Amino acid sequence: MFPSRFSVSLREVIYALTDALDLVGVDSLHHGKRVAYMATEVIHTLGWDIEAMDDVFAAGMLHDCGVSSTRTHRHLVSEMEWEGASLHCELGARRLAATPPLAYLAPTVLYHHHRWEDLIRLPLDDHLRLASNTIFLVDRVDALLSQYPEVPEGSQFAKVRERIHHHSGSLFSPRLIEAFLSLSAAQGFWDRLQGRGYREYFPGWVGRGGEQDLDVASMRRLVNLFSDIVDAKSHFTREHSLRVAELARFIGGKSGLPDSYLDILDLAGHLHDLGKLRVPDEILDKPEPLNSTEWVLMQRHSMDSFHILRQIRGFAEIAQLAGYHHEQPSGTGYPFHMKGVELGIGPRILSAADVFQALAQDRPYREALAPDKIMEIMQDMAAKDQLDAGIVQLIADNLHDCWLAATRQELLAAG
Repeated sequence: MFPSRFSVSLREVIYALTDALDLVGVDSLHHGKRVAYMATEVIHTLGWDIEAMDDVFAAGMLHDCGVSSTRTHRHLVSEMEWEGASLHCELGARRLAATPPLAYLAPTVLYHHHRWEDLIRLPLDDHLRLASNTIFLVDRVDALLSQYPEVPEGSQFAKVRERIHHHSGSLFSPRLIEAFLSLSAAQGFWDRLQGRGYREYFPGWVGRGGEQDLDVASMRRLVNLFSDIVDAKSHFTREHSLRVAELARFIGGKSGLPDSYLDILDLAGHLHDLGKLRVPDEILDKPEPLNSTEWVLMQRHSMDSFHILRQIRGFAEIAQLAGYHHEQPSGTGYPFHMKGVELGIGPRILSAADVFQALAQDRPYREALAPDKIMEIMQDMAAKDQLDAGIVQLIADNLHDCWLAATRQELLAAG
């Protein structure tokens, strides 16, 4: 029996989404968590109440929800001010505004790369100005730390403090600069940052949130935030997760599965490629075959999806579906080498939907394939026990509807 409604902790969802966003840095993990820790420490000195600090904490974790590309991330960590920074702020704010449970964070994310001298000219609430500018300040602190890897420990902190102080009144509020310099004068501030002591903050913050009852439509809007970030990573994969979700739901319905399980399949389809945020852009967009090292990096995405999603209570089935979507009946898939009936119907449906939609979409190494060619490839895979033969036959028997779900194009228009 599967739920038609979901009781979830939004803070667990935010924490899991932060884990996904932190993958974009590839070699600079936990950026969002460090920003949340530092921002809350700075805001605490202003005497804000716990609810306001919790909101800053959440905004700090999600401030980069407009970033999918590792190329964009490199600009953001290597330049104090980057000309293109406002784009990810605007995109992140739009994504949050379209997600009702998290819409309250959109304004803070929108302004988190605005210079202080510009913020004070805008008709904004003082709390919004300070919250946004705090995140900008500590975001730049974390970026600066990554620029001094060869500096002897201790002196790098002095360099960061000096660089930040230099921008008092221009990039950053003098009041916030004063608070940051006071906090960061203590070695313990940097010790918690470098030694991951800041992670002690998270269980308490998550625990204060409680659970919220969401219907399927609300859950879909929430997971759309995840899938939008993933699918934006490459123009080749735009709407891939959405289309896989629709196709998996259609196949599941034709297989006679109950509506409650179709909801699970739908959500898993949106989330199955979450781990691809960790794959460098150069690999996803490579027009030639991947070498062995690149293939290993690509393959780990399903395990990353599994680990991120299983942190959310009530998402165990969704996490399993996402983690198994590259498994094969033969046992030669990855990452767990599940096989045969061990997989269950859900992963076999999601796997087939993923293959069909990927073949129906342009990729850097080939153009989208016609339906008959897709079926030829999938039937060959079924013969090799790489896909479930019954599901492949079901797709063949409903090819028009499957093509429509996967592409939003009429079959005749595809030639």
